[in-house]
Amino acid sequence: MENDKKTSLIFDPDDSRPKTVSDSIFDNRISLDLILKLSIFNEREAAMYLRTGIETIRYHALRSRKLKYARISKNGLVFRKQDLDELIDNSVIENHRDS
Repeated sequence: MENDKKTSLIFDPDDSRPKTVSDSIFDNRISLDLILKLSIFNEREAAMYLRTGIETIRYHALRSRKLKYARISKNGLVFRKQDLDELIDNSVIENHRDS
């Protein structure tokens, strides 16, 4: 392995070879690009789309009931893009100082 100070290693438990930071950034960018093209999201994808944690997504769906969801299988919740966008639209707080 070359001695490159800009390249640090990240280990993926599903892959036996070490990944560089640039590999990880590329993989995340591809994932984000695919997520932005979806109209149906699982919990992890919804969390990435809203830039929040999975527990926050589950909280808004199951506890506060601000987020509509479907339970298609025992594997978790499924969300429509329009419902995720609606959650954000309903959560916007206007700045009243400017009025």
